Amino acid sequence: MQGAPRDITQNAGDTFELQVKAALDKAELSGDWDYPVADAATDSEEMTATDWAYWLY
Repeated sequence: MQGAPRDITQNAGDTFELQVKAALDKAELSGDWDYPVADAATDSEEMTATDWAYWLY
């Protein structure tokens, strides 16, 4: 069983999961999300892959 939401992307196969994994990896390397993002989407219907990655992060 996977322990954290980020673990979902460990075996990413489809395009959306790869986009989320890329956004998470970029955030970890760059420190982009060390502070809250003011304009992050809050409704799942308007979330992009980056918003989902931020939510998981």
